[in-house]
Amino acid sequence: MRFIDYLDKGASLGADAPCLTMDGRDLSYGDVQRLSYRIARGLERSGIAPGEKVAILSGNDPLAFACVFGISRAAAVWCPINPRNEAAENKFILDQFDCSLLLFHSSFAPMVEAVRQDLPKLRALVCLDQELPFAPSFDRWLSGLADDHHQRDTIDDLAMIPGTGGTTGKPKGVMLSGRNIEAMTALTLMGYPFKGRPVYLALAPLTHAAGVLCFPIMTLGGRVVIMHHPDIGEFLALIARYRVTHTFLPPTVIYMLLDHPELDAADRSSLQCFWYGAAPISATRLAEALQRIGPMAQLFGQTEAPMMISMMPPADHYHADGTIAMERLSSAGRIGPLVQAGIMDGDGKLLPAALAAKQRGVLFDVGHGGGSFDFTVAEVAIPAGCTPDTISSDIHVFSGNSPGVPFLPNVMSKFLAMGSSLDQVVAMATSVPARIINRTPKIGTLQRGAPADVAIMDLVEGPVTFVDTRNNKRDGNLQLKPVQTVVNGVPFGRPYQAPFSVR
Repeated sequence: MRFIDYLDKGASLGADAPCLTMDGRDLSYGDVQRLSYRIARGLERSGIAPGEKVAILSGNDPLAFACVFGISRAAAVWCPINPRNEAAENKFILDQFDCSLLLFHSSFAPMVEAVRQDLPKLRALVCLDQELPFAPSFDRWLSGLADDHHQRDTIDDLAMIPGTGGTTGKPKGVMLSGRNIEAMTALTLMGYPFKGRPVYLALAPLTHAAGVLCFPIMTLGGRVVIMHHPDIGEFLALIARYRVTHTFLPPTVIYMLLDHPELDAADRSSLQCFWYGAAPISATRLAEALQRIGPMAQLFGQTEAPMMISMMPPADHYHADGTIAMERLSSAGRIGPLVQAGIMDGDGKLLPAALAAKQRGVLFDVGHGGGSFDFTVAEVAIPAGCTPDTISSDIHVFSGNSPGVPFLPNVMSKFLAMGSSLDQVVAMATSVPARIINRTPKIGTLQRGAPADVAIMDLVEGPVTFVDTRNNKRDGNLQLKPVQTVVNGVPFGRPYQAPFSVR
């Protein structure tokens, strides 16, 4: 999918519905569509060919963000420029990314004027909000251009080139395809709550995660409310005014929100999902946020991933009884359902750091869920010395219907197929985890006097095919099948066979 597909999908649900909002003024989906047609024509008139790079340098602004869709319709590539960067850094990015045209806000005019002479590849400049001696205004640039449908074919799937954070050196351009953005959008829609038409409040820079989170909002015909500068009081007022359902802030700004005197009195009842990410968050302050703000949701990733490696939706912050799961609040969440993860290098070899961690006592668990077990990873790790210490399962709303069938007997059987003995497999699911949590001989044992919590299984011989979360298949000849569960000495559930009785 291209960026315009998210816009057009939202427009199909109601072209008159508000799409981008700032300072009380709306651009409808139809408005943004028509503007995107003109921008595409403007880029074409400026000599921008399909596949060329077009940069945007602006703070949060509806017009600047609408330009993204015009760039996409012109089959060009969006290069978001971080407005917080220094002039030298942006000069480096514009040059290294081979940007041919720059759309910028007048507040950055001194920076642009200072670097433009050193950017021979930059053939055109357009100022979004006023006429400048060295750059036409956006209105003049678009003068005389029609706003009916206009769209060019792409030459490849390259959609955008964002820069890395530059924490380990100079920023690097990350080539993200339409398929990358589509996967990130799908992960967002799969992993977090969305009820009705969402309203997304964008305070964080639209050049980063706050921007790409707009695309799943648009697929549902939702509204994006944009703030051009940080103001916590206004942020709270906008949540109430527009009945905001989703928003994103980094931890430092969440701390400011928690310290704001208007927080507790503000109406936050509309919130469905308050994303946090981009940096570690204090578990103590996160617990406070859960109590005082509402449904918090972590996202963890990187520009290269992009954005969604692991996820922790609001419900995962709580136990089944509604109490806060403090032990999870320092976690990065679960591996996303469309994500494959492994501790390996680019050649598929186990990283020495993984083995070293194992040797110094770090425990390895098989948390087989909707996206967190892969035969190709296990078959490299185990021979290299990273045999898992424990076998668990991860049944939840997304993993229950996954191709991997991650209920515990099935996961144990997969390790039988990979060469583990029955004794090893049983121990990894019972006595070993009991020892790790200091509960031996109370659990994970058949000793006299221990609680009678017993899972009875049948070891069935015969050909069987196992499937992981990536649809890789492996054949085996042994399979554990549940027969009966005994809880505290009482048979539980429907038995497979006599003499066990139904509770």
